Amino acid sequence: MILGRTGVNFGAGMTGGTAFVYDVKHEFWIYQPGLIEVRRIDTEDTDIERYYLKKLLKDYYNETKSPRPSRSWTTSGGDSQLLAVRPNPYARPLKMIEEGE
Repeated sequence: MILGRTGVNFGAGMTGGTAFVYDVKHEFWIYQPGLIEVRRIDTEDTDIERYYLKKLLKDYYNETKSPRPSRSWTTSGGDSQLLAVRPNPYARPLKMIEEGE
């Protein structure tokens, strides 16, 4: 879970898992969009991510008492500031074909 800004190389070399990004200013940008997929956590299709993220933020708050997670939990109104970022499952095979492997 990233509660701050990301750099232009975010997601490069990502081989598995999910990263959650708090994109409060809607300025998250991907340098190589074919390598990762980004989904806003704002619909029923993202319920699993939403529940997992809520538990993650609650656990973090219970351990640290930081007020930041409570400010980060804004997913209502279709204007979500939370993103789920995963490696694109097709990127690796396509890259291998391009490189002649």
